Amino acid sequence: MSEHYSVERMHDAVDGLLSAAEMQELDAHGAECDACRHDYARISETVEAIRSLPKAASTPERLWHGIAARIDGVESGAEPAAADVLRFPTRVEARRRFSFTAPQLAAAALIVSLFSAGLVWTAMGGGNEATPRAAIGAELGPSARVMAAASARYDAVVSDLELILERKKIMINCCIH
Repeated sequence: MSEHYSVERMHDAVDGLLSAAEMQELDAHGAECDACRHDYARISETVEAIRSLPKAASTPERLWHGIAARIDGVESGAEPAAADVLRFPTRVEARRRFSFTAPQLAAAALIVSLFSAGLVWTAMGGGNEATPRAAIGAELGPSARVMAAASARYDAVVSDLELILERKKIMINCCIH
C-alpha cells in the first residue's frame, strides 16, 4: 500500500474497529512508512493516556474562594489591589424573574383568546343579525370589510356544498330503491 492512512482510520485501529486483514495492512504499511508509524504511535499513546484518567474528578474545597478572590482583585489574605484593577461587584443585583405554571399559562391563553374574540365580535357588528352584512362592511374599517366578504363567501360555499350533498343523497336513495 503506497498511500498514507488517514488519522480517522488510525483512530479506528486504536479503538479496535478494523478487521484483522485491515490491521495487517496497517501494520505492513507502518513497517515501511515512518510518518504513519509515528502518527499511529502518537495516537495510541494519547488514547491510552486518556483512558487511564480517573472516571470521576473532584475540585479542591477552597478552589472557588481563590477564584472569587482573584476576580475581586484580592489575593488570598491580602489587602485589596490598587485602583487600576477592575473590581467586579460582589453581590449581583437580584432581578425579579417571573415563572408560571402550566395551568396559569393556559388560563392566560384563554383570557387572551376570549379578549381577542370579543374584539372581533365587536368589530363585526356586535352580533346584531338584523343588520345586513353589506351594511356592516360599509360602516366599518377595511379589515372588518374583508372579514364580512370572506364570511359571505364562506356562507355561499357552505350552501353550495349542502346542495351537492342533498343531491347525492337523493341519487343514492333512488339507486337503492
